[in-house]
Amino acid sequence: MILLFLLKGLGFIISRLPNNIIRGIGVTVGMLAFWTMPKRRQITLSNLYHAFPDESEKWRSRVARESFCRMIELGLLAVSCKYLSRSRIADSFTASQSLIRTINNINKSDRGALILVPHVSLMESATMIPAIVGVKCPRIGVIYRPFNSKPLEKFIKKSRERFGIKLLSRKSGIIEAMRLLREKGVVALLFDQNAGCSGYTTTFFDRCAQATELPGILAAKYDVPVYCLYPDRIDTWKAELKIKKLCQSCKAPVELIVAANGWLRDKLCASESACADWLWAHDRWKITFNNPRILSLGKSRNWLHETKQLLEYKTFPKKFRVFVRMPNWLGDVVMAIPVLRALKTSRPDVELTLLCQPQFIELLSKLNLAERFIELPEKNSGYFFKFFKYRKLYPDVHIVLTNSLRSDAEAYIINATVRLGMDNGSQRTLLTDVFNFGPNFDRSSVHQTRILSTFLRTYGLKSNINFTPYRMCMEVSPECFSRHSIGVICGSSNNPSKRWPITHWRVLIERLLSYYPGIQVKLYGTALDSKLADKIVLGLGRYNVKQLCGTTTLTELGESMQADDLVVSGDTGGMHIANMFGRPVVCIYGPTNSVHTGPIFNAKRTIIYPEGCSFKGGFPIKDVSVDQVFTAIASIMDNIIPPGTLSMMY
Repeated sequence: MILLFLLKGLGFIISRLPNNIIRGIGVTVGMLAFWTMPKRRQITLSNLYHAFPDESEKWRSRVARESFCRMIELGLLAVSCKYLSRSRIADSFTASQSLIRTINNINKSDRGALILVPHVSLMESATMIPAIVGVKCPRIGVIYRPFNSKPLEKFIKKSRERFGIKLLSRKSGIIEAMRLLREKGVVALLFDQNAGCSGYTTTFFDRCAQATELPGILAAKYDVPVYCLYPDRIDTWKAELKIKKLCQSCKAPVELIVAANGWLRDKLCASESACADWLWAHDRWKITFNNPRILSLGKSRNWLHETKQLLEYKTFPKKFRVFVRMPNWLGDVVMAIPVLRALKTSRPDVELTLLCQPQFIELLSKLNLAERFIELPEKNSGYFFKFFKYRKLYPDVHIVLTNSLRSDAEAYIINATVRLGMDNGSQRTLLTDVFNFGPNFDRSSVHQTRILSTFLRTYGLKSNINFTPYRMCMEVSPECFSRHSIGVICGSSNNPSKRWPITHWRVLIERLLSYYPGIQVKLYGTALDSKLADKIVLGLGRYNVKQLCGTTTLTELGESMQADDLVVSGDTGGMHIANMFGRPVVCIYGPTNSVHTGPIFNAKRTIIYPEGCSFKGGFPIKDVSVDQVFTAIASIMDNIIPPGTLSMMY
């Protein structure tokens, strides 16, 4: 009650002030709000960036500040309009000839009308129409969102109804609105607010947004014309009320809302002042922290197909900006790819940006997984400062697939609206939401890709994970297919315990060359594996054994592997590359867990462990015998090239 008393006193005082003083108050309080409300400022700037990507950051910042100031002016008008004299209203707001003509036409018509009002700084003037137009008005009802506080609700309702407008709660007043239209009255409502989970998905400024179907339902049911009312701002608390007929009759709700959104977009693009007059801080494209639908658009309550046809989109606009911090190791990157592919399907409007190690960018770009790549810088004293520039890209969601404080700090600096990660047993306070699998969840019994899928499904990922192998988006040189070959990955950059002994590799390769005369063995690996590979190939013959360690990029590695009949490897990133491109793989495991990190794509794969070792590992890899590996290779190769045929070919 004390707050309401103060609010009434404030309204009375404000109503007695000249417009230039009110403008000064609006600027002062608006700028204070702009700089002390970082989340709301971020939302405003992000919305402006998505809507006007070609404008400068300076322009968007200027519009955002002005929009904050006008939002304060709107609040001042809302609490003061009860105390404004008719002469003050007449001096402040005028009716255009189009509005007067429309009111007269509605009075003469045998039908009512629906008026759509945008969320602009002087929208309160819509409740003053009977005092502004100077002609007899039909009965007008305005659908609005009631306040939670009953005393405040009573005060605002009484203030807005002082000139004969009837306020209709959107919670309980819809039936009354329908009765009003049936009796040839007029119903007005705000059409450009976020409708939440009950709304239908369409687009505004080519960006997915939730819209209410209520205007379309009312217009179609009662076959009334639809108008758009716009208080064309002249100065502080000064505007000319203009109106435009949007359609004579409505056939479908989606057509009406698409037309209204298009009309409003044209208005906001008309000038900088018109743009600043809309309340960008109210977040038309709302993203909530615990939104279970954030990574999907859903199949129900969806107007996207109709919107695409009405707006003649050739391809769906990619305006939902998602950053993904990729893992640091190649195998982990490959195991994350099926989930990224599902994300692109789940939200066709996603613009995906991958933050990853520089050596992965060429390969990932060939897979058409993302629209943008950010190369992680070298680790030095200025490491984190290099991420501040990406704030200006205003990502909506930042998904962190790693479990380090460093990657959390990167996400915090980039400052996406929503920052998601998985619980790793430590506090991840720099993220906005952390998914917890629960105390009984055993990660070692679930594949890493499935874990990532479970994590993202919590936030709405709908598409099934597709494990179909990729085909390289490049031409493979003919000489790659000139002879049969087996790829061998002998090293392991991140864990020496996963390396099969040199002596075992030499014996295996010698047996392969003897059993399949003329076949070529290719040794793959990083530059760090070169010394190891040199010892393996020593004396085996350059024609039959090709040492490629450290000589290929990941893209060239994938190109070469396409021509291999199979690839044999330990638990390495290269093995996952071969599996991703559909090559049969023979995987030698021992200390590591193939249930958690095994090859995941739908291609032929054979996993070999030491005798007596479970699929969760724990045994030395040296205990895997050459006979085990050779038998596994032969079972695949004999179906490709029958024994003895190669000697006739070469």
